[in-house]
Amino acid sequence: MSDKSLQVPTTTRGDAAIAVARAGAGCIPIVGAAATELFNWFVKSPLDRRRNEWMLQVGETLESLRMRGIDVEALQKDEAFVDVVMQATGIAMRNHEEKKREALRNAIANSAAPGAPSEAKRQMFLHSVDVLTVCHLQLLNLFADPRRWFTLNGKQPPSFSISSSLAQVVGAAFPGLAGESQKDFCELLWKDLADRGFHRTGGLHTSMTANGAWEKRATPLGEEFLAFIGAAKTG
Repeated sequence: MSDKSLQVPTTTRGDAAIAVARAGAGCIPIVGAAATELFNWFVKSPLDRRRNEWMLQVGETLESLRMRGIDVEALQKDEAFVDVVMQATGIAMRNHEEKKREALRNAIANSAAPGAPSEAKRQMFLHSVDVLTVCHLQLLNLFADPRRWFTLNGKQPPSFSISSSLAQVVGAAFPGLAGESQKDFCELLWKDLADRGFHRTGGLHTSMTANGAWEKRATPLGEEFLAFIGAAKTG
């Protein structure tokens, strides 16, 4: 997948100047034509860039599947797998965040793996990637196994005295989500995950024992979702 023809094209200043000039000319007889021209110029370049980058990434994912011995030609005839690629592509076009696009690429790869989730679950999981934020995904990944998360990410875990709360764990993992100003936002994130059945736990600010704060919180469905959007385990 290193062919130079796959390099993402760039938009030059000349392209922008031409579009703006055309818009200026269009605004004389019809104001709407100028607005349309400017909109097309503003949107086309970012969408083209995203599309080309995504095509390259999906191509690399398919190539990695082929290298692992998976019949890519058979996948092309698998309508359920093609649905995953098409759904993931639509979501990727609407998202610039690399963590979400990485989750989508992983979902494509994991859809081809033995024991992949059912077709209905795959559609539901992809929809979850679309509507949930990166903060949602980070929280769920953290509380799937808090102790392991701190170890893998090389961060200092919080120390508790007599009582603790999940909010203290969140603050130590993600300082940007710490503090009273983020309380309502974090609780909303946590509720959204519960509404999707990804955990069955009370509020983040509920007092509990120190050991309680380190318990795994993801439901089996939440764990399946994380596995689906996570990097495939090899070896």
